Amino acid sequence: MSTNEGEANQHAEEPKDERVLLASLIANLKVDVDENKKIQKQLKKASTSLTQELENSKLNHKNCKIELERYKTFQKNQKEKEEAELKCKESLHLLAVNKRQFPYTLTIVTTRVVPVTEDSPAVPEQTTVETAMNMTPKNRAHFESEKEVIHLILTGIREEIYSTVDACQTAQEMWEAIERLQQGESINIKDVKTNLF
Repeated sequence: MSTNEGEANQHAEEPKDERVLLASLIANLKVDVDENKKIQKQLKKASTSLTQELENSKLNHKNCKIELERYKTFQKNQKEKEEAELKCKESLHLLAVNKRQFPYTLTIVTTRVVPVTEDSPAVPEQTTVETAMNMTPKNRAHFESEKEVIHLILTGIREEIYSTVDACQTAQEMWEAIERLQQGESINIKDVKTNLF
């Protein structure tokens, strides 16, 4: 019986060894599962952090695009401002030239008598208002410069001033009205004061 007892003890120790081994494996498995959970938490945290960084990068990229568009608009406005200043300088020059010659006004022109010829009848003397068709070259140049100055002034001013200046007949009147407005005076108030005294 001693062999049977030895075998029984051996069999009894085998399940004990198996249980110890199984308990050890379970403990190791729990440790591995806990480590995997920690790693998953870290990965999830890192993923959340990376997602947040990506969102911030997208937002920064969008803000950079907006700033770039603003800069382009600023550059465009700066260029338009420089062009407007150049036009104003040209207007001032033309206005200074016109001031010396006084504003151009259409005049009455008298056409000469044309005697009778074989091919045409006589044309009597006529008085007509000067038009672009019958102007002298000197008058045409003066008239064209006046028109150009008026155009440059109207395209170079702000909308608030336009309605006041648009009523003026000559470039000189427009310029004087703009100067008064820029000095803080109202044309209407000045005109009322003038009419009162």
